[in-house]
Amino acid sequence: MNRILFVTACILFAQGNGQLDESCFGQSAQAYGSYVGEDFSSQSELRLVDFDRSMRLSSVTGCFGEEDGELYSLQLKTRSTDDPTQEYRMPLIGEIMGECSTVSIAEGDIAKYVSIYWTKKSKTISGLKIRSEKKKINTLGDISSGQYKRFTFEDENILVGFYGTRLGWQINSLGIIHLDPYCVIEKGGGATNGGATDEETDLKNAVRLFERICIGVLATSLLIAVVIIIIQCKLRKNARPNATLPTPGFRNTAKVASTNGDNQIDQRDNHHAPQLNIAGCDESKTLSKIANSAD
Repeated sequence: MNRILFVTACILFAQGNGQLDESCFGQSAQAYGSYVGEDFSSQSELRLVDFDRSMRLSSVTGCFGEEDGELYSLQLKTRSTDDPTQEYRMPLIGEIMGECSTVSIAEGDIAKYVSIYWTKKSKTISGLKIRSEKKKINTLGDISSGQYKRFTFEDENILVGFYGTRLGWQINSLGIIHLDPYCVIEKGGGATNGGATDEETDLKNAVRLFERICIGVLATSLLIAVVIIIIQCKLRKNARPNATLPTPGFRNTAKVASTNGDNQIDQRDNHHAPQLNIAGCDESKTLSKIANSAD
């Protein structure tokens, strides 16, 4: 019963923390930089609790290594233009290490252009440049290479994440992920101000951790159950009764006439030795056969 209640709680938590409709997302035609490494995307981490119809990019935090083109992590933060006190942290990409810095968009201003820069030699990501609607420019990392791709953001496409490739700790290529807020409202994402404060975002992260724990416990429980069933069946198949000689009470002799009618011989009835049905792992049938034979 406790296990059933635990599974139910996991399902309710997962349903209550629903993901945004995938059709409301868009992304750049490609990632830019070096394509070495494993693919990643922050889209799967975005939930309804992250959403606000009027949210716009408010800051970007990046962590870089000592060498040019060593980007370790990125994290976006958005702010509601309807209520500037409402801020939302987007999923962290990569690992927080190296030297980290943050650039912010002033309240009342919005990020109009975001450019991704990469190095000429290694093609790995070296920096970002953000230009606001009021022509304020902020930079992260190194943008001296002159190799870049610029993206423009309007009301119908909000920058909410990145995708690309990573090798070890290093982010080698980046593409942008954007969200259409009007699509979310249309698809039933619902609230005019459906986002979360920093405190609510912390609660959201705790819920995500609980979901992962649920999945881990459920998977482990299923694995243990399967192993127990396999072991029990093997033990039953390998089981054999103690080898004993039949007692006289089990003997059934009969006088059988020979073909020439002159001699008679004693012949034992062979059905006194019951056969065990081990293959089906059915102990009840085996015991029944033994009892009937004894009678």
